[in-house]
Amino acid sequence: MNVMKEKLEELISQGYSNIKIGELLNIHRTTVPKWIKKYGIDDLRNGHCGDKIFNDKCKLCGKDINYNPSNRSCCPTCVTRIRRYRLKKKAVEYKGNKCEICGFDESLAAMEFHHSSENKDFEISDMNHKSWDFIKPELDKCVLICSNCHRQIHSKYDDLGFLDFIQQYSKKDI
Repeated sequence: MNVMKEKLEELISQGYSNIKIGELLNIHRTTVPKWIKKYGIDDLRNGHCGDKIFNDKCKLCGKDINYNPSNRSCCPTCVTRIRRYRLKKKAVEYKGNKCEICGFDESLAAMEFHHSSENKDFEISDMNHKSWDFIKPELDKCVLICSNCHRQIHSKYDDLGFLDFIQQYSKKDI
């Protein structure tokens, strides 16, 4: 029997990840599954046994993870949610953790970034796949405000022309 196959079976039975197996066998982590398939080794670590795929459950939302070669505990949707949360938390901390207008600081979900000038390079909401060094200059162009204050800034209902129009006409005329 091939020494590589025996060692691979042993490492799999001990529950090592593909990364660790790659390090121990001096091969790249992405070639580990190829060797497993080549030798026909049953790999139950990642929900695989030959060509059969078992379902894992996401630890956050409970949805099935049908294909999970990287053996993650969360589904791709939840991984994205976690990444977005961490990035927003870091950005809110960078901007001072509270609304610059009213001082609200009770909910991360209620915090928003308002571009005070028109020279924005991208929307802050589109920052999920950008590096922190790329995001910081854009955050410097923004003010951190709560969603309530942000709605008031962008509201068209406080426009004097709008208010005059509403006062001139009754509900029947509109």
